[in-house]
Amino acid sequence: MAKKINKKIKKSNKNSKKSNKQSIKVENKKSNKESKKESKPKSLIDKIKSFLMISLILLSITLLLPSAFAVSINGNSTLAMCQCETVRETYQVCSGSNSGTYSLSLSDNGAKWASIAPQVLTLNSNECKDVYFFVTPECYANSGTYYADLKVTGPASTSKLITLNVDECHNFEFNITPKNNISGPCEENYYQISVKNTGEFVSEYLLVLEGLPSSWVNYPKTSFVLNPNEDITSMLVVKSECNTSKGYYPFTLQAKNTKKNDSQTIDLNQQIIDYKPFVTTVQNSIKSCVEKNEEFSFSLENVSTKTDEFNISILGPEFITVDKTQFTLTPNAKENLILKLTNPLPHASSISLAITSKNYAKTYYIPINLTIEDCTNFSLSKETTQTEYCFGKIEQKFKLKNTGTQLSSINLSIEGIDSTSTSIVLNPNEESIETLYFDSNTIGTKNIKVLATSANEVKTLEYTLDVQNCYDSDLVITDINACPSTTVTKQILLKNSGSKSQQFELSSTSNFITFKETNVLVDAYSSKTVDFIVNVPTYFTSAYQIKATSDETVIERTANLTQLTNDVCYDYSLNYSNETMDANCCAGHLLTVYVRNDSQFDQTYTIQKLAPPWTTTNVDSIKVNANDYGTVYVYFAPPAGSSGLTPAKIQFTNESGIVKYVDLNVNVFGEGCGADLAVSLNVDNNVSSEKEYRRIEYVVDFKVTNDSNIGFNVFDMNLNKINADINIIDGYIIGLADQNIDVNVFYKLFKVNFDFEKGIYLSPNQNFIARMTISVPENTVSKLDDVNIIVNILTSAGTITKNQSVKLSNTKSNLIDDSSMVGLFGGFAAPLIGVLFLILVLVGIIFFVTKNKQSGDDDSKPKRLKKK
Repeated sequence: MAKKINKKIKKSNKNSKKSNKQSIKVENKKSNKESKKESKPKSLIDKIKSFLMISLILLSITLLLPSAFAVSINGNSTLAMCQCETVRETYQVCSGSNSGTYSLSLSDNGAKWASIAPQVLTLNSNECKDVYFFVTPECYANSGTYYADLKVTGPASTSKLITLNVDECHNFEFNITPKNNISGPCEENYYQISVKNTGEFVSEYLLVLEGLPSSWVNYPKTSFVLNPNEDITSMLVVKSECNTSKGYYPFTLQAKNTKKNDSQTIDLNQQIIDYKPFVTTVQNSIKSCVEKNEEFSFSLENVSTKTDEFNISILGPEFITVDKTQFTLTPNAKENLILKLTNPLPHASSISLAITSKNYAKTYYIPINLTIEDCTNFSLSKETTQTEYCFGKIEQKFKLKNTGTQLSSINLSIEGIDSTSTSIVLNPNEESIETLYFDSNTIGTKNIKVLATSANEVKTLEYTLDVQNCYDSDLVITDINACPSTTVTKQILLKNSGSKSQQFELSSTSNFITFKETNVLVDAYSSKTVDFIVNVPTYFTSAYQIKATSDETVIERTANLTQLTNDVCYDYSLNYSNETMDANCCAGHLLTVYVRNDSQFDQTYTIQKLAPPWTTTNVDSIKVNANDYGTVYVYFAPPAGSSGLTPAKIQFTNESGIVKYVDLNVNVFGEGCGADLAVSLNVDNNVSSEKEYRRIEYVVDFKVTNDSNIGFNVFDMNLNKINADINIIDGYIIGLADQNIDVNVFYKLFKVNFDFEKGIYLSPNQNFIARMTISVPENTVSKLDDVNIIVNILTSAGTITKNQSVKLSNTKSNLIDDSSMVGLFGGFAAPLIGVLFLILVLVGIIFFVTKNKQSGDDDSKPKRLKKK
C-alpha cells in the first residue's frame, strides 16, 4: 500500500513540474504582451480608478485596525516573604480604551497560596482601579522562588507574572562564652550560653552535653521555646570533683531545633590545675562608717580530701579582728567566722586575710578592700537675703549640701508657721537649692525656725521677717466643658482689693489657651473681665492653670477642663457579616468591613489584628470623612494543620480612643489542606457526518463538575491521550483505521479546540459546560466512530486527569458549509466592520473587472465618437 502511495506522489510531482513549465511559458507570453501594452501611457480614467482602488484598500485596513490602547496591570513584580507570612500588595488595573467588565484570576505554582480581591472589575474607558493581592506561603514550604500569574480577561486581556521569593525563616544563633576555662578541682566554672531565635517562627530547642560526667555539670536540660527574635541566656556550670587530677577535659554542647531537626555544636574545654584546699565566703570589699561598730560573718570550708588544721590572722589595722585564729576541719567541713570592727577610724586600703593550711604547708592571702567613711553629714544655709515682705505669700530659699560619703535623705520644713515642706535625696558632695512657701495672714515681725532632718542628725536655722500689708488681689476663672478639636471662648475676672493700681501679665500653662489681652491694668478697688480663647486639642489634661503676675504678687488658679464623652463628641460603627465564616486552610478568605463615621469630624481609624495570627487587613489605618464610610478588607489565611472554629477579632480605634471590634468565628475546614481534588465529565454528543460538505466538525459538550470540597480556577483543557477508531474513506489519510494514534499525530490530522471561559472559578459542587470541537481537514471525508480520550484539566490547584469514552457514531448532524463566515475576523472586529470590509472588497473587484475589460479592448484602434 505504501508503494502505491509513493508512485502516486512521484507521478503527481512530475505532472506538477510539467504544468509549471507550461504555465511559465504561457505567462511569459502574456507578460510580454502586457509589457507592450503597459508601455503605452495610461488614460486619465485608468489613473482615477487605480487611485480609488488604493484608497478603498487603505480605508478597509484602517477600519480593521484594533484599538491602540490595551488593558494594563501596574505594581511590583517581585515580593519577598517568609514561610507562613502574609504579604499584601496593591496592583492597579487600567482599561485603556477598552471599557467593560473584567475577571481576575491567578495561576502558576505560587497561586495556591494567593488570593486577589475583588475578582471582578467594571472599568470605564481610560479608568484605573486598585486590586489587592494577598499571599501566605505554607509554614514549612521550601524556600525559593515561586510565581503567581495574575490574569485579567474581559473586553481585552493581559497578565502580570509576580515573582514570590520565599526566604528560609527557621534560623537560630548559638553562642557560648568563654570556650575554655581554667580552675582547680571542686571550683565552679561558668560558661554563658546564649540562644536566639533569628527566624520568623516559634521554635523549641534542647541542649545536649557530651564529654563530661553528669555530676560535674549543671545547665538547662529541659527543652525551651523561643518566639521570633527572642533570646535566652543561661549558665553552664562545671565543677569537677575535689580529687580530680589536673589536665585538659574537652567536651561539647549541642543546641537542637526540634522543629526543623537542625542543630549546632560548640567545642569546649575545661582545664584543671593545682588548687587551694579550702573555700571561704569572706567579702572581698568591706565598707562601713565611723559612726558604728559592725560585724561581718563568713565561713571557711575544707574542700580537700584530708582532715586539715587551719590558722587565720588579719594583716591590717588593729580595730579589725577575727573571732577564731585556729581550728581543725574534716573534709567538706565548714567553720563559721566573724570579722569585727570596733571603734573604727577613717580608713581606705587593702588588707589581707592570711589562712595557713597545715597539710599543704602553705599560707594563702585573701585581699580585702577596707573602707571606713564619715557617712552621714550635711550643711544648711539661707539663700534668700530679703527680710521685708508684703502681706500675702512669702518665698524662702535654702541650700542643703551632703558633706558625707553616703546617699542621704533630708526633710526640710519651717516650724511654728503654716508652710510647705520638702524632702530630697542627695548624693555625696551634692547640693541643692530648695524653696519653701508660707502665707502670712497677719502683719508684723515673724520668727522663722527652719528644720533640716536626716536619719542621724537634725540641724536648725533661726531668723526673723517683717511682713507688711501692700496689695490684695484675686483671680476668678470658671470650668470648661468641651469636645476635642473645638474652640470655645471664656472669661476671667481680675479683682484688685488693694489701695494701689496693679499691672497684671496673664499667662497659662496650656498652649491651647490664648488671651485676647495679655497685659491688663486694674485700678485700686476695682475689677476687670478678660476674654480668652480655648482651642481644645485632641488630647488634654483634666485641668488647666491661669497665672496673673504683677510686680507685687503672683496669682495662680486652676480650673477643670472636662472633655465631653466620646459618645457625645464622636461615634462610628462597623458593619459586616457577623455570622460564622467558612474558610479552607491554605486557601484564604476575604471579609468586607464597612466603617461608618457618624461623628462631625473627619477621623482616622487604626486597625489592629488581635486574633488569629493568620489574619491580615489590606490597610493598617483608614481615614473616613464625617458622615461617610470606608471599606476595609480582612483576609484570613489559615495555615496547614488548622481546623475547627477559631475566634477572629480585629480592633478598630479612632483618634479619640474609642475601640470597637470585628468579632466573629472562622470555621476552618480541610484539616491538613490535603483534600483530593476531583471533577466529573458528562458527555453530550453533537456531531456532523455528511459527505456532501467540504468541511466537517465533531462537537462534544462536556459538563465539568467540581467534586472536591475546595474551590479552584480552571485555566485550560487539552488532550493527553486518544484511542480513536478512524476510517478514512477518501482523502489524504489512508490505512489508519483501528489503530491507537499518538495525540501529537492526531493534532496534525485534526484540529482540536476546547471552548469555555478560561480562568473560571469553580466552587464545590459547581459546574460549567466546555465544548470540544474536532475539525476534519477540507477535501477529506472521514468517519470517527468511538473515541477513548484522556483529558487534562489545568486548575489553580494542580492538573486533574480524566479518562472519558466518547461515542461519535450515530449522532445527529451539525453541518458547516464553506460559505459560513463564523470567526473570520477574530475577536477584535465588530460585525459591522466585517460587512464594510466585504462591501469594500466587492467594490474593488468591480473596479478591477472593469479595468481588465477596458484594457482588453484594442487601444491601438482609433475610437469613434457616438452620435447623440
